[in-house]
Amino acid sequence: MEISTSSTSDLQQHLIEITVEQEHRRNTGEHGGANAYLDLMNDETLRDHQLYVLREVTRRDAKARHHAFFTK
Repeated sequence: MEISTSSTSDLQQHLIEITVEQEHRRNTGEHGGANAYLDLMNDETLRDHQLYVLREVTRRDAKARHHAFFTK
């Protein structure tokens, strides 16, 4: 997934996919296989990827709120 060109809603959906993969790994001890991209990542890399995507979503949301506040 290309982070810089993805919409915020796509990134939020990707965060849900990551969460589902992490939950599957915790419950079964195996990689989920539903998303080949996420399946290739080890636990630490998946967590780092999740944080990166979360920071990008948060940055975009904060920028929109900040802009709306000062344009009133």
